[in-house]
Amino acid sequence: MTRFSNIFKVSRVNQYLKNVFILFPAFFAMKFTDIDTIKNISMAFISFSLISSAVYVFNDIKDRQEDQNHPIKKHRPIASGEITLSEAFKLIAIYVLFGMVFAISLNESVIMLILAYMFMNLLYSQGLKNFAIVDVMIIALGFVLRIFVGAYAAGIEPTHWIVTLTFLLALFLGFAKRRDDQILIENRKLNKKRQSHSGYNIDFINSTIVVLASLIIMTYMFWTLSPSEMLKFNSNNIYFSSFFVLLGVMRYMQLIFVKNKTGDPTMVLIKDRVIQVSIILWLLSLYLVIYS
Repeated sequence: MTRFSNIFKVSRVNQYLKNVFILFPAFFAMKFTDIDTIKNISMAFISFSLISSAVYVFNDIKDRQEDQNHPIKKHRPIASGEITLSEAFKLIAIYVLFGMVFAISLNESVIMLILAYMFMNLLYSQGLKNFAIVDVMIIALGFVLRIFVGAYAAGIEPTHWIVTLTFLLALFLGFAKRRDDQILIENRKLNKKRQSHSGYNIDFINSTIVVLASLIIMTYMFWTLSPSEMLKFNSNNIYFSSFFVLLGVMRYMQLIFVKNKTGDPTMVLIKDRVIQVSIILWLLSLYLVIYS
């Protein structure tokens, strides 16, 4: 593997897809065609992506010994020795420096939120990841922070709907990922476990995923039928988009319970055509309602 590809891999550039959540507040606030708004949220996206890469590298440094005992994670550049610790710390410094350079052009609230994200992930790496449920909650809060970063970069307040739905969806995806680890443990393919793994089993995770999926669908449908939202968008047809949300959630449930192919949610998004089509149709249906 080339040096560039190792840096690309340890920086988790493919995970930048998660930072698309930064764009959602402006989209739903009908400011996605405003040039200044696009400029600001683009800067926020770049800043957050660089900072998140620093966080990923730091996590890999902390988890390198644990990753060496994992059937998949042992191939990560730091765990495999392709990138040395000194090189990894240099990468962190570069990402933090340039990430804050982009953040400085934005308002103080965005800067504080990005610093809060860094601090929260530092606590996660230092020990909070070892507490069952708390570990997934922190990951979900990271997505909520993305929403607030995007909202404040655009100069708007995020609605309780988008914050709640983002939190529920992130929990859903987080527990789906924990399920994969639990399957590896129960099949004895994962020798060394995190402390948090003892707080999970398949039955608990399965039940939690079902509950969260139900809450996501119900909350989304309540949003589409909310009189205030219909008035804001001047349309009674928002509910049509719920069909594609239902398709996406059910497809993901099929991947979880039938095909056992959930692992990394980002890779599911990259590879699964049904998920991709459902997201595209969902965005298209909302765009037609909001911007037409």
